Amino acid sequence: MIEQKNEPKKVYWNGAYYNALSKDVEVLKQQAPHLYAKLFPRTEYKVRDEKIQVYQIFYDKHSFENLDAGFIPYQTKSPPHNFENDVILDIWRKRDWVNAKYVGVLSWRFYEKTLLSSKDIRYKGKVITFDCVGYDVFDHPFSRKCFTSVNEMVQMADKAKLFPFKLDRYKVKKNVWCNYWIATPKVFDDYCTNYLSKAIEFFKGTDLYDRTEKHRDKQYLSMTFFLEGLFSVYLTEKNL
Repeated sequence: MIEQKNEPKKVYWNGAYYNALSKDVEVLKQQAPHLYAKLFPRTEYKVRDEKIQVYQIFYDKHSFENLDAGFIPYQTKSPPHNFENDVILDIWRKRDWVNAKYVGVLSWRFYEKTLLSSKDIRYKGKVITFDCVGYDVFDHPFSRKCFTSVNEMVQMADKAKLFPFKLDRYKVKKNVWCNYWIATPKVFDDYCTNYLSKAIEFFKGTDLYDRTEKHRDKQYLSMTFFLEGLFSVYLTEKNL
């Protein structure tokens, strides 16, 4: 009988194959993090602090298999209208997190986009933010010229004085993308009460609520891009 040896897992990118032993595999970490994540799966972390109420969204079998055991699984049947923001508000309304030390809602792609697992997080301060690999080239959504409908949403919010400051040409100190942040209950509640829920309720019923923009050759709801830029504004306003 011939003994079969397991071939090392490999990925194909930019005209070449890579495996975990390739001398130039580090290039994937910066330029193709989703492939790097396949070669170096996260280490499971099975001891979870009950005072850390950090949820991780999943939709199906594939997304479930990519969850981090250090977070709390949170299932939705399909991506809701406002993606992770609707889940954030659902959790906010349930109030299960009021006695926690930290609360957050992360994507099932957290490791793929940050190359971090739950065991890498140091819980310190009022807010913990995470950098998505390769996202530093993008401008803040409110200032992107190509997002016409998002620009219109900014103008509409300013005209109605939705916030006590103008969003148009707002200069954020740091871009924090999607839901890549964790905060203390006080900060979480303040953001959901005075920013996130307020913005969603304001745009519901307007034609902009269901408008779409093209991003990476696909159409996505403009509302998700508007909300993607909101937490960065909150951090700047609160000087966090």
